[in-house]
Amino acid sequence: MTLDELIDRLEKAEGSDRELDRNLWRIENPTVPGMTSDLFLPRYTASLDAIVGLIERVLPGFAWKVGTCSVSDDAWICPDHNNPEHGERLMKQFPPVYGTKWDRGIDVDLRPPGRPAIVLCIAFARVLQSIGQEDPT
Repeated sequence: MTLDELIDRLEKAEGSDRELDRNLWRIENPTVPGMTSDLFLPRYTASLDAIVGLIERVLPGFAWKVGTCSVSDDAWICPDHNNPEHGERLMKQFPPVYGTKWDRGIDVDLRPPGRPAIVLCIAFARVLQSIGQEDPT
């Protein structure tokens, strides 16, 4: 599944989806043979803890936010140029030029609400798409 396809499927997901979880797992584990057991597969589309862990491993030094209200779930991801460990590298790799996505971040609004983990998964996939990450599968 390409990142475009993954984003499209995440945007249409009404709830947790193990196939989407498997494709998100593939992003971090592209050369590992396929995950055969759902028992050990992280629930990225259901758990903020799971998707945050993935973001922290794949995009070290990036900042993220998630919010929800009666209208939508919202997620934002951006390089944290002030990060004491990764800030210098992120400044060079993703310069915060005023008005660009690396200044504003990737911001996703998903309606209707009720899927905060999924909206963060979408934002994560869009960041990877923006930096030209290889397709996960």
